Order: sequence, then structure tokens, then C-alpha cells
Amino acid sequence: MAPYRFLDHTADLRIAVEADTLAGLFVEGAMAIFDVSVGMESIAVREFREVRASGEDAGDLFVDWLRELLYLFTGEGMVFSRFEITLLSETEIHARCGGERFSDRRHDVKCEIKAVTYHGLEITRSGDKFCASVVFDI
Repeated sequence: MAPYRFLDHTADLRIAVEADTLAGLFVEGAMAIFDVSVGMESIAVREFREVRASGEDAGDLFVDWLRELLYLFTGEGMVFSRFEITLLSETEIHARCGGERFSDRRHDVKCEIKAVTYHGLEITRSGDKFCASVVFDI
């Protein structure tokens, strides 16, 4: 089952993720961006990268985290399928991300995400679940 669900949006791609912890929410968001882009099942863990992001609050941090991962894909050709959060504070995230270089022979681009936006961004806690929705510019 996909780690996200699609929400109605007129032009771009809006998704929602949920997890038991805030760290889990960041992992689920990361998994969603790569599953939507190339499909998680096609990504092998051949190397690890340390990834860091910072933000003013949880929402800003979530967007910056996803933007950093998107940059590593579009700018450096890296795709990831494993995410280990090593530090998460109100304003900073450090993670060890496992994946490989994108290969036309192994990966198909399913959807080209151009940007992660603040439009419609929501991070909430409902009972024992953390939830986020975010819009990807496609």
C-alpha cells in the first residue's frame, strides 16, 4: 500500500501522509515523493547520503526536507527508498538516506515533480497520528 493518498487538486498534485510519530511523517513524505516520481519498488539501496534540512517550524521544515530530496533527484540524479531520521528538532532534520543513482534502464519517470510548495500545506496531530498534506508542482 502506498505511504500516501491523493487529494483533490485542480492543477497540481496534492498528497496526504500520516504516521504515528513526527519522524515517521517525514519518512512517509520522503517515500511519497520518490514513489510518485519513479516508484519505490524500482529503487535499490546501493549507497547512503547524509541529508539535512532546516526550517522555522514543522511545516517549513517538512517542505525544506522534501525540497532537499527533490534537489538530490533532479540536480544530482539520486533516488532513495530508505530513510533513517538521525535527528529531528522543531527546526532541523538530519537523515541517512539509502538509494542509488537514477538509471534510464532501471527507473521510469512516472511523474515529474518540479517543486514542493507551501500552497495548502498542513501538518496536524489527531489523537495519536501526525498528518500532513502538501502540494507538488508538476
